[in-house]
Order: sequence, then C-alpha cells, then structure tokens
Amino acid sequence: MKSKIFLIFYFVISNASFAQYGYHHYFPITGKIKSYETFQIIGDDLKERQILVEKLTYDNNNRVLTKSTNELLYQTPQQEKNIYKENLIITYQCRCEDINEFINIFAVKDKSELKNKKSSGYGSGREPTKFVTYNYCDKKGNIILSEKFGESGYKILAEKTLYNSANKISNKKVFDSDENQTDEYTYQYDKRGNLIKETSKDLKYSVYYTHVYKYDSTNFQNENKTYGNDNELLSHDTYVKIVSKNKEEIYKTDNLKHLKSLYKETFFNSKKIVIQTKEYSTYDTIIESKEKKYTENGILSILIMLTI
Repeated sequence: MKSKIFLIFYFVISNASFAQYGYHHYFPITGKIKSYETFQIIGDDLKERQILVEKLTYDNNNRVLTKSTNELLYQTPQQEKNIYKENLIITYQCRCEDINEFINIFAVKDKSELKNKKSSGYGSGREPTKFVTYNYCDKKGNIILSEKFGESGYKILAEKTLYNSANKISNKKVFDSDENQTDEYTYQYDKRGNLIKETSKDLKYSVYYTHVYKYDSTNFQNENKTYGNDNELLSHDTYVKIVSKNKEEIYKTDNLKHLKSLYKETFFNSKKIVIQTKEYSTYDTIIESKEKKYTENGILSILIMLTI
C-alpha cells in the first residue's frame, strides 16, 4: 500500500528579514512573513483531498503570533498564541475553538494554594489539553528557563538550560511539579561545532542513554553509536558517501543487524546546485521516503512524503 502526502505552502510576504516555524523550515523563505498556511493533499492520483493542516501569523519582527494546527481530521484544532515581553515569551496552547477565552481566565497560582487539589485533567481520566509555558531568555535570546503550567495555573514541570560560548546547548535539567529533578541531558561538541556526544538520564527510573557521533574531515557524520545502561551497545550505524558527476548517494549500514541500505540521494544540475533529494527510512516492514524538489536556483519548491 502506498499513500502520498503532498504539502503545499501559501504565504504572504513583503521585504526584509527571515522567519522559520512549523513545516516551512523545509523552505528557505525570505521576506517579512505576515501569514503562512500549509495544505495537505492525501489520496492517490485519481482521488485527492486538500486539507488545511497549519496556519500561522507573524508580528513585524517575524515572530510567531498565532498558530493553528489540525493534522487529525474531525478533531478540534490545536491553537497557540505567543505574547512577547522583555526576556520573556509566554506561550498559550489549547485544543479549543477560542484560545482567547482560555487566556482571559488563566492565572499562575502558587503551589502552596494547591493543597489537595490536582491540576485540571490530571487524575480525572482525561488528557489535559490546555497549557501555558513561560520561557525566560538571556541577553542573547537563548531560553534558559522554561516553566510549564496546567489549565488550573499550577506548575507541571520546569527546564533549566545552559549554553556554551558558541550558544550551543551544553546541559539541560528537567524538574517535576515538586521541583525534583527527573531528567538530565548533556551535550559535547568538537572544535568545529559538531555534536560528538549526547547523554540522557532518566533519574526516576535510572535509565541512561549515550549517543556518540563521529565525522570525517568534511564534517560528514559517518558513524553513530548508542549505549544504554551498563554501557550496553544498543545501535551502531555507519554511513558512506559516494559522489558521481551529478549525484551523491549515502548508504547506511546497521552493524548490529548487518544490513546495508540506501539512506539518501542528492541530485545536482550542471552548476552543482541541488535540484532534488530523496531520503529513506525503514521501520519494520514500513518504508517511508521524503522527496524534495528544487528550482534551478536551489529554492525548494515541492515536498512529497510517501509511505509504502
């Protein structure tokens, strides 16, 4: 069975600046964006349907003001609204028709008021659908503290993040509503800025993962390994790049399963500008492919996703 997802992007722009968010991080859009819409065409070549899956609006600084996502049919859209203050971004999210109604009644509450209460949705047998996140930024715009609240105003979790001198994340700690640390992530980079080691620790369940990455002299990632508890090797993948006149192929080898497969194809025009890429992923018996087509000037114009 083959299903096709074809994404179409509509946007309104003027001049200057650059913005990225949602699906359109695939597209190198330039200009000051006022709004952005993503449509999904599903079905086969004989019968297709076009569905609006995402819509965003922006302020004059190309920051996302509102976002509406509806990737699942017959479900209330996921709404998001951002309010920007000095060194603080407040993000409201809810699966609802009118997010402003939620914003107007929301208020942060101190934990001491909680007593025997529980945040809305928790312990009630239903999944919570309304959240507010306070992101505190440093002078460089990096988020150093993120606090997430439930609908009733009580804190659910918090994340504290540290950055290195190159503004790359070096450490992240996660805390629960009782301010107990639950997870920790650390990141190490080489002198060229490549991520070479990533560790994650689930402190509650004592589950640890370590990812190790290696690169060649051209910064091409040619190997990655994943270790679990007791330094158990969980995965070991290596990559080989084969370059011809107008094509580049990357093959992936799963060294634990002794399987080699085509991972990515890149096609160039006579000016060595990328005009098409194909990426492949295999999950059990399911094969997913992502194809991007570019103009002769290297501007992405079409994105097609296939599941076989």
